[in-house]
Amino acid sequence: MSKNKYDEFNLPPTGPNLCDFYGQYIGFGGGNGGASGVAVDALIAKSALYISGDNARLNRTPSSAGNRDIWTFSTWVFRTLKNAEEIIFNAGADDNNRTTIKFNANNIQYFHFDGGGVTDVLTTNAVMRDLGWLHLVVAVDTTEAIEINRVIIYVNGVRITSYSTANYPAQNADTDFNSGEVHTIGCDISGSNDLDAYLAETVLIDAAQLAPTSFGQYDSSGLYWTPLSSATIKELTFGTNGFYLDNASNAQTDASGNGHNFTNNNTVTTSTHTPTNVYATLNPLMAGSPGAFTQGNRTATIPPVNSSVISSLPMPATGKWYCEFSFATIHGYAVVGVSQMNASTWLENSAQYTSPSTPIFTEEGTLFTKGTQSGDSITVAADTIYGLMWDADNSILKLTDGTDTFQCAFTVNDIGIVGSVPLGFIFAISSGSVTGVVSVNFGDPPFSISSGNTDGNGQGNFEFAPPTGYLALNTSNLAASTTDTRTASDITKYFEPILYEGNGTAQRVGPLQPFGDSYTVGKGALFIGANSEDLSRGSMSGTANTFTMSMWVKRADPALGGTDANFMFTTASDAGLAFSNNSTADLLSWYSGSYTASTQVFNDASSWMNVVFKSSSGTGTAYVNGVQILGSLTVNGADATMAIGSYNNSSNFFDGYMAEVVLIDGTALEPTSFGKVDTTTGRWIPIDVSGLTFGTNGFYLNFASSGDVGNDVSGNNNDFTNNNTVVQVADTPTSNFNTYDPSESSGVFSTGNTISASGNNSINIGTLPLHSGKWVFEATGTTDSLVNHFVGVAGPLMPTDNGGAQSGFSDGYMLENDDGSLWIDGADSGLDASATWTTDDVIRLEIDRDNHTLQWFKNGSSILSIKNVYDKNWRTATSYATFMATTMNSGASSFAGTPTSGFLAISQDNMASTNQFISALSWTKNRDAADDYLLMDRVRGVNKYLHSDDAAVEVTNVETVQRFLKGGIQVGSDVEINTANESYVSWNWYMEATGSGSSNTDGSINTTSTLVDTTLGLSISTYTGTGSNATVGHGLGAVPRLIFIKNRGVTDSWAVYYGDNTDYLVLDTATGTVDDATMWQDTTPTSTVWSIGTNHQVNADGENYIAYCFANSQFISVGEFLGNENVNGPYVSTVNSLGVPIQPTFVMIKNMSQSRSWNVWDNKRSPFNVSQNLLEWDYVQAEQTGSTYFIDIVTGGFKPRGTHETINGAEQMLYFAMGSPIIDTSGRIIAGKL
Repeated sequence: MSKNKYDEFNLPPTGPNLCDFYGQYIGFGGGNGGASGVAVDALIAKSALYISGDNARLNRTPSSAGNRDIWTFSTWVFRTLKNAEEIIFNAGADDNNRTTIKFNANNIQYFHFDGGGVTDVLTTNAVMRDLGWLHLVVAVDTTEAIEINRVIIYVNGVRITSYSTANYPAQNADTDFNSGEVHTIGCDISGSNDLDAYLAETVLIDAAQLAPTSFGQYDSSGLYWTPLSSATIKELTFGTNGFYLDNASNAQTDASGNGHNFTNNNTVTTSTHTPTNVYATLNPLMAGSPGAFTQGNRTATIPPVNSSVISSLPMPATGKWYCEFSFATIHGYAVVGVSQMNASTWLENSAQYTSPSTPIFTEEGTLFTKGTQSGDSITVAADTIYGLMWDADNSILKLTDGTDTFQCAFTVNDIGIVGSVPLGFIFAISSGSVTGVVSVNFGDPPFSISSGNTDGNGQGNFEFAPPTGYLALNTSNLAASTTDTRTASDITKYFEPILYEGNGTAQRVGPLQPFGDSYTVGKGALFIGANSEDLSRGSMSGTANTFTMSMWVKRADPALGGTDANFMFTTASDAGLAFSNNSTADLLSWYSGSYTASTQVFNDASSWMNVVFKSSSGTGTAYVNGVQILGSLTVNGADATMAIGSYNNSSNFFDGYMAEVVLIDGTALEPTSFGKVDTTTGRWIPIDVSGLTFGTNGFYLNFASSGDVGNDVSGNNNDFTNNNTVVQVADTPTSNFNTYDPSESSGVFSTGNTISASGNNSINIGTLPLHSGKWVFEATGTTDSLVNHFVGVAGPLMPTDNGGAQSGFSDGYMLENDDGSLWIDGADSGLDASATWTTDDVIRLEIDRDNHTLQWFKNGSSILSIKNVYDKNWRTATSYATFMATTMNSGASSFAGTPTSGFLAISQDNMASTNQFISALSWTKNRDAADDYLLMDRVRGVNKYLHSDDAAVEVTNVETVQRFLKGGIQVGSDVEINTANESYVSWNWYMEATGSGSSNTDGSINTTSTLVDTTLGLSISTYTGTGSNATVGHGLGAVPRLIFIKNRGVTDSWAVYYGDNTDYLVLDTATGTVDDATMWQDTTPTSTVWSIGTNHQVNADGENYIAYCFANSQFISVGEFLGNENVNGPYVSTVNSLGVPIQPTFVMIKNMSQSRSWNVWDNKRSPFNVSQNLLEWDYVQAEQTGSTYFIDIVTGGFKPRGTHETINGAEQMLYFAMGSPIIDTSGRIIAGKL
């Protein structure tokens, strides 16, 4: 544990005695023969334990048939990981005629067998081999016309959509559930393929296909899926053959009120190990563990000589913990105690024997098993219960036989263990030739006890009364012991891997957020270049040399990506600001006889930007969103016609939207007079400009009057003439409505990207992803002879011209006009709407992301409604097979029909705000190409990046990160960060603090700036080296466990401090550990500073450095483990700073001994196990997969499943994990990892 650097050790003087080693153990030999502090919505008191070795199962034969076509089965399951076919629920006449829900080894499978073979089968790609409770729902309705909705499998509230086999039932096909045949839980019809698992809250609903929200719910973070209360479940309509097994009194009694009790065969027992109170068991995921676990993983066989089993839950670094055990046989030395969790095998094969009765253990590598012959003695008998106590506060191990208590003589401080590796209870056989059998009671006894004793929190059921202060090892007690320190549990507020598709232009990475503290802009104006629309007024004497022009603009086709200049305004003869450089219309340019153009591209059609141009005595500067883009521009001094939206009211007309157009006459103002950084989202937002001094020829166009768009409201009455009808619109910087997105569509767009005119199988999607909520838009085909016209939702970047419109949308739900057919993921679903449509019919689509429904309306009347729409970040979409035009209205104009109550126009202002903070560090990689990794942070600022895969100097590039945002970043068009049609991952660390930090003065070197978040456990610092031994303050208030440092101005490798070591690693190469005292002065960091020597990689005189310091926190676990180059790799327990395990969302592994890469996985690229999508921080190659690189991410840790030494070498491995604590701030327990 992090609190204890050393471990206690005490060996017996002779014979069967008390001892402890590697971690702490009590060894004994001889013999022959055989509180909780939890505040959750629903506490589940009991589960049912199915033990395959006992042939334990339940069965019932309904007296009459119910609805065999429509039903829902729900249960919470905790597997013992038998890794075999196991039946969960089964019904039928015999094994050749049945319907079954089961584990097919580790995959979840639904299948129907009709005697002639398997006709229906769904097998998940995801494997279920986690030591955590998962909620499984199978919802069936074979009457559904949509094939994929006939059988739906949910795990933890999420619909499974990835199957290795997916053969759905025929429409209206009968299943065997709710038939008059036998129904079994825990085995098949013949009594084989027994289940080895705990089940809780097992429910069958007859005649209804329900969603998982009928049985469970997420907390506000969307991370913790927990059961609904028993009272809520009892309110469901169960139907003719429905039942509810709540296990309150036994495993077989129906609590639904239907009286559908089961027969309990061979005693399915109840257990207090439940989804809301997880007890420790023995851990079958530990490498080297014996294969035979029984009694719900509370009993295990242990082969002789240095084999062991360990608890599934680690113990915190504080508190007192208690369990009981009994060995069925003892030959040689049986061993109990506490041990490091992250061991490949017990003792790592380091035991040596000088005689059969006196083991002497030696230190090997970083695992310590050294001891002396002293301590109390106790003769331990087989088939006898003993109590085991661990006092983490004082590092003392004790054992009791119920009468006497024995204590080890030494504490853990007498020998060293690695860093903060967590400890668990361990049980082993150290000598002899006969397999031992141990049963352990962590509070849920696997053996008979003569008396029922609880701990001081009322937890557990023990033979002996736990001494005062000693607690059962379960999540209820872990929650109680950390109530005051568990202050954060929503990892997405602080860290998130974000996946995005490049579009070759600028874009947001992460969800769109409504502004937090913005001034509301009421109206905008739409300029259509094809109509030569602009605003103009006559000669404006006095504005030529000193002035400021500000406007908010949102660009639109056809100007985007074109070659013609797209002028926003001209202020003097032959001078103005445009998007152009005479070859592309995507650069910001000042034209004064010739173009002075930016290098930065401005072609994002999904968002508004504030363009400010100031001229001070004839020298101009241009800004976008508060950032200077152009400078030292020559402004011609001449009176001229003022034009907004064109070049001199004659050509190069603007395409897009404008709002808040302001001229300040006689004063050169900064952009902060017109906008500011939103402290909530990090975006540049409008402010109220009505109080500015506008000057003689100044004006303020707010477009508030639809009949007089050119009306000046500054008080100067400097009104403009509206040429060719610029119109007022509701789209503004603070509303920002959904339009077509040219960068991710294939059509030709006009009228502010609200009209698409295209063909050749074009797929045209909207700008705003719809993550949650209820949304509405309308689409109207305006072309005569409307053919193959589609309206629906689809994902971004659909392929084009691929042989037919229907195959163009490879994922999505699209309804076709000709025959009303619904296409799902590029295939005709077989379901048709009640009506077709033609030219000028208004098709309204209502998208309910919360309830997973879509409903289409034609001219106000419903024509199709579907449920069970699978989850994706859908966007509005229209499509065609031949050339035609469609107008899309997302609410910027009045809807033709009245939307259903609760459905909203699609705009930024209507989006739900997430609870994330602003990105402080972004580490981004192209997954499809051999592009560099880009590290960008808020301390160094926008446009600056370093590579983690090389030693190159810092680069400034305006087309990389352009702004750090709430829940993401804004990126430009650079190929390494935004190549069109390529996939990216951006790991983002968010911080509550805004800005770029301030100087830290704790060390001998004052940092230039330090930005820190102690809850996250990350500080980012820049500093200047001195060339002499020094210290640098980090501000974490905790000891950093991982530090990345790079010289920004010199081609020099990254230096990495790790763990408790004073050696270093190199990030940009695969180099193993390097010993160099000039790097860290052979000094470990403290809670305030880290030490640097004279090495040029960290401290050259006058050189500038960046340092990223990570400390173990409530979300971060940094540690080490010993690999074994085996598919049964070590179980690595990822424990946070409070001693609470985390369920990782991100894992990095580095072999410290060999030249191997920095390997990274996350739960977005691999949303379920096996986690196989591998990237390497030091290597530019594209993402790869392969069985030798597999890991499982599990509840409380991870387990290498690959054999490659880069992730699982037979040496010390460094890991860095981030994730959600298994217990949230309210005491909820996270569901298991699929």
